[in-house]
Amino acid sequence: MFRLPLVSALILFSQLPLAALAADPEIFHLRAEDEKEWGYAQAVRVGDTLYLSGTTGRGESMADQVRNAYERIRRTLEHFGADVTDVVRETVFTTDMEALKAASGTRKEFYKGHTPASSWIGIDRLFVPGILVEIEVTAVLDDEPAD
Repeated sequence: MFRLPLVSALILFSQLPLAALAADPEIFHLRAEDEKEWGYAQAVRVGDTLYLSGTTGRGESMADQVRNAYERIRRTLEHFGADVTDVVRETVFTTDMEALKAASGTRKEFYKGHTPASSWIGIDRLFVPGILVEIEVTAVLDDEPAD
């Protein structure tokens, strides 16, 4: 009867880096009221790994939304003493792949030649109506957490 939860827990913990099991996470809220209402954090640092939640930006065009999302990501990275060169993984979800391709220059401006491992995924819709893109990143930081 208890095998399934135990097996599930073992599978879950086997997927986590060892640092995640040993360190207390550092939580960061960029928009605390909204994030707490929905039960998530903008970022969680565990050891030297920083996980950023999917980040969106407002704007009329895809380029505006991408620029604003990357600005929020930049501010979050800075909170932890990091920058875009610390980003090792990026996943982009979009409701309009062609518009995202057309806005690729905005992404290049953000990364300035840095090339994290990346995936771009087309979807039907995002959580907030009218949002065209959501970007999540993972960064690897120095060993010492920010104060």
